[in-house]
Amino acid sequence: MVKTKRKIVIFTGFNRAKFPKLGREAVNHKTLTEEWIRYRFNIWKQYTWQSILNQDFYDWVYCFCCDPASQEFVDRYFGQIKDKRFFVTYSETKRARQLMKVLASGNDEMVNVRIDSDDMYHPRAIGELNYALDDYGNDWFQWSKGFAFQYDNPNGKLKQYHPGHGSGPFFAHRYRTSDWLSTGIIKECQHQWVRKNNPVKLSNGRIIVGIHGGNTGTFWRTGCFKREIKGERKHQILKEFCLL
Repeated sequence: MVKTKRKIVIFTGFNRAKFPKLGREAVNHKTLTEEWIRYRFNIWKQYTWQSILNQDFYDWVYCFCCDPASQEFVDRYFGQIKDKRFFVTYSETKRARQLMKVLASGNDEMVNVRIDSDDMYHPRAIGELNYALDDYGNDWFQWSKGFAFQYDNPNGKLKQYHPGHGSGPFFAHRYRTSDWLSTGIIKECQHQWVRKNNPVKLSNGRIIVGIHGGNTGTFWRTGCFKREIKGERKHQILKEFCLL
């Protein structure tokens, strides 16, 4: 049996300008400023990027998709990342389309794995996804139950996380390479689509949602964040995520 050749693309939509369905129009302009980009870059570099570097599965690339209007500031900060698996792209640009062809070359399927710029994956997350891709014929895969952690407080709260409406933001979507290339831009659909497509549920506890000051859309008061985790259990979880 011939083994399927695939490329796992970790995808982050960093500061896309419009969130019309989420009521964030009032803060959209902030995501284009140097102050906001610098602030979120520091969070991403310390937490999200480290969680990707800590993966026990190494065969991935990372596409960081940004608003073209912020290119000067994005290049200034994210240009510091010299890892050859990391690419900054700008939506609907010739550069992005060229990169799609390079990444797709020689692969039968492309797998886009979504993570937000202030969140984390457990070191075994991408490896477990890769095994699941071999074991199931589905196109959609999802991490559901995880944790939420308050980054910007040294004694930050840790809570259980359950995605609202069954559509958590952590998912992977498998494409035939030809279908992926036909889109013309590096992107991933909104996570609300996941629940409609019978996703394979991946291991619980493989995600951390980052809660911090200045976030544009995640707050402690939402129903996603259940009971607080304290004591030795909290210490164990943070250690597993390489936060201690």
